[in-house]
Amino acid sequence: MPAQLLVNVLTVTNLAGGATLTVTHGLASNDVSVAPTLAFPDRPTTIAVQSVSATTITFVNNGAAIASAIFRVERGWQPEVNAATVTPLLYAGATAATGLGGNILWLVVGGAYATLQDAINAAASGDTILVGPKAGGWGTGTFPAQKLLSLNGLSGAAHSTTIQVGPLAYSPGAGTIGQNQVWLDNLYVSGDFTGGSGITFAGTAPARFRATGCFVSNSGSGTGITSNNSGAGSSFYLDNCLSDQGAAGTILVHTQGYTKVQDTELHGGALAFSCAGGTLEFNQVRAEYALAAEVGRITGGTLSGEDVFIRNTTGGGSGIAVTNPGVLLLNNGVFDVAVGAGYCVSGNGTFLYGQMTFTNVAVALPRNVKTQNTLTQAQMTQSPTPSP
Repeated sequence: MPAQLLVNVLTVTNLAGGATLTVTHGLASNDVSVAPTLAFPDRPTTIAVQSVSATTITFVNNGAAIASAIFRVERGWQPEVNAATVTPLLYAGATAATGLGGNILWLVVGGAYATLQDAINAAASGDTILVGPKAGGWGTGTFPAQKLLSLNGLSGAAHSTTIQVGPLAYSPGAGTIGQNQVWLDNLYVSGDFTGGSGITFAGTAPARFRATGCFVSNSGSGTGITSNNSGAGSSFYLDNCLSDQGAAGTILVHTQGYTKVQDTELHGGALAFSCAGGTLEFNQVRAEYALAAEVGRITGGTLSGEDVFIRNTTGGGSGIAVTNPGVLLLNNGVFDVAVGAGYCVSGNGTFLYGQMTFTNVAVALPRNVKTQNTLTQAQMTQSPTPSP
């Protein structure tokens, strides 16, 4: 029987430095309270979990200043799941201490909601939608700007293809009230994204959008993931995800704001990622392609990476093209470019690196890396030490 999470969202508001706050977390099954096994905030904070019990969780502010944060609390569990139906356990909702509602909505065959959008429309801010399997999937979903929601697949394995939804969009607009957060977890985002994206984060209000354990698969020519939110302080997080676009278009498009991608694999038949502005951060990201062109493209903004692996198996293909005023900062990574005249890094943008391995065994060393410094237009390096 596959594992499952009980999930709730708790808000800690204006907690003084050194002070504690105990709230009821509301996690229960069959009317029996159960202690959470994990709690994490939606941003870096001095507030931490001090202790948990079957009914409550105590937070402490380890800093000196007053702080606020939103925490997602989880408990691993085992619901009954098969190919057509889900027998839901009886979950208790959050108490008034959360200030967010915190009910559980079940999106299952034979349940109250026919589509994903029906469940999203019915949910209140702070609710969690648990999605079961359904032949053909649950359709598309657009998240309202003023709801804080979690959308969790019921399959026990990350990157499962059993919990299918269509393209998802979160576009918080101007005038949105409060802190906004949408969590996606363990979903199969699939369909023909031609003319659009599988996951879209594009708005004008500050917001946070997070996807964990998701598999994004495109059968058309559109974009897998687009991050384009102009709200000050907005951020988009991809964690432990897999994006495979087949022969389709760009996987990750970043144009402004902040996006962090970690423990994630990118695959497909066209450009893997592009950055035109803002900050794109990679941590333990693997992109493997067979392209006659470059795998990634930076035309503006900054891509900062740690433990990044870029492979292009097509002769003459390249790794990353960096165009002025784009900036590429990499450390402890690998470029593996196939036999041919392709470059690991090319263009006239800024490229700074440390502890990197550059591989292109068929060509002389100057072919391994080709970059130019943005300020001086002088070539930074032509002969790094290649791998054996």
